[in-house]
Amino acid sequence: MTTHPTTIRPARRIAILTVCAGLIVVAGCGSPTGPAVSSTAPAAVPSGVAGAPASPAADASAATFPMTVPNCGEQLTIGAVPQRILSLAQPQTDMLTALGLTDRVVGQAQVSPPDGLPGQTAASAAEAGIAVIAADSVPAKEVTIAQAADLVLAPTTYEFQADEGFATEQDLVAAGAVPYVAAGGCKDRRTSVPCRTP
Repeated sequence: MTTHPTTIRPARRIAILTVCAGLIVVAGCGSPTGPAVSSTAPAAVPSGVAGAPASPAADASAATFPMTVPNCGEQLTIGAVPQRILSLAQPQTDMLTALGLTDRVVGQAQVSPPDGLPGQTAASAAEAGIAVIAADSVPAKEVTIAQAADLVLAPTTYEFQADEGFATEQDLVAAGAVPYVAAGGCKDRRTSVPCRTP
């Protein structure tokens, strides 16, 4: 029996929403201070960021910057409230739209029908005027860097592969952006799941 990605899609969508919502809700409610990004810093993870926040409003009210969050085995430091967010796949765009953060989204890629999160309509991202920088694929390195984002959300580490011509996490950090991968898309998680065959 072959397991298809569509059989885990709802769980993946929930994981993406949970991790990114916690990160963005907490990051979106502070006041801008300090530099935009650092790729290494001592761990000082605010309550609720590593998992689903028990109360986003309570966690958001206590947000301070810079903020350090775990991501794919590393610590990412967000120096200020993200103002320019780039979404590299539809689930991230859906989550940002559902959170009411479309005014901060500077571009989206890998566009597909919306996942149907509560309060979302099929045209919500289009109505918000979110630019499509690559409709069917991950954008080229130069296109991604040109967006001047301070936070880049990706569903997997694949979206940061240099050998595919994409901007790497190091390229984004050098450009002043924080590259964030959904928890289920971390390389160790993607390669550790056994495939079942008949």
